[in-house]
Amino acid sequence: MMTQPITRSRILSAVAIACALAAFAIQPAVAQTASKLKCRGCVKSKHIKNKSIKSIDIKDGQVKKADLAAGAVDSAKIIDGTVGEADLADGAVTFEKLAADAVFMTTVVVSPIGPTATDNCHALQGALAGITDNDADNRYLIYVEPGVYDCGATHVQMKPYVDIQGAGQNATLITGAIDNTGGVLRITNNSGLRHLTVENTGAGGGTATGVSGSGSASKISHVTARASGGTTNVGLSAGSNFGATSQSVTDVIAEASTGATARGVRVLARGADLDNVVARARGATTNEGMRVDCSPFFPIFPNPTAPPSTVRDSVLDATTSGLAVQGTITSGPFSCVSNIRIANTELIGARGLTGSYLCAAVYDYNDPTFLLDQSCQ
Repeated sequence: MMTQPITRSRILSAVAIACALAAFAIQPAVAQTASKLKCRGCVKSKHIKNKSIKSIDIKDGQVKKADLAAGAVDSAKIIDGTVGEADLADGAVTFEKLAADAVFMTTVVVSPIGPTATDNCHALQGALAGITDNDADNRYLIYVEPGVYDCGATHVQMKPYVDIQGAGQNATLITGAIDNTGGVLRITNNSGLRHLTVENTGAGGGTATGVSGSGSASKISHVTARASGGTTNVGLSAGSNFGATSQSVTDVIAEASTGATARGVRVLARGADLDNVVARARGATTNEGMRVDCSPFFPIFPNPTAPPSTVRDSVLDATTSGLAVQGTITSGPFSCVSNIRIANTELIGARGLTGSYLCAAVYDYNDPTFLLDQSCQ
């Protein structure tokens, strides 16, 4: 047999083939190793071209808060309208989470500027005074941050189309010591009050009221109203003889104590709709959970076409009378009749009933298995 001579070209060919086979053999192992490689931060933002990754390339929920550096997403990087109400969880955005330099058009934020609680009330009163263009087409919200706002002998008079909202009944307290002026905080037409506590510690010589005012189309919700220190103390005064005020009072705790007379809630005969209200009175000579009466002092009183005030799903609690309804009240040539409708409510204490009233599904605390009749007996 003739032996072929080994040339340089043949040696190079053999080496090339061997390298190719070796690369082919180890390729799966390399690929397998790479697929299991964990490397946080191996690819940085500088390695990715702007706009090369779009929202369709990212699965829902794939990018979480922990994956974003602090300040990585700011308002300048979000297109107007891309984040809507449906994209936000309940409570996700609060006043406390907004930047200090956030600009509000019709929301005024009141802070406890100090150094005293009296100074805090001055800030609140200043916010109200500064609103002058409020109307049906330009409503305002005053958000009162957590703190104590002591208004002393000066009441807070609300304005139409301006709502006051606190940070919660245990967080925002507006207090004062006032007699015979309608209360520490006075509701008016087309206003709203919510998520705070109002307290009147009285001046010792007259009627101390926490929150008062009929206010046509007004709303009070998630409010605690307390009164003490006067001769007569009233946590909340609602309703009116003027007409159909359509005042809504929901999720309210109204408490009164001390003095000759304490009334958790005083309801004038017409126009108030109370739902889920706790009206409580303790510590006075006469204690009434809810007092229903009217004011016959002007010829326009009463308005016979106005609907009676109503109470639903509430607790009327006092040591003297859980519910007291006055009869016909006369002053000179004028007179009026108290009027109330009550449903699904618990009465704690006796009942003093002489006016116009109607009960439905109302029960006595002392016998919760027995429903009272329509005459509340």
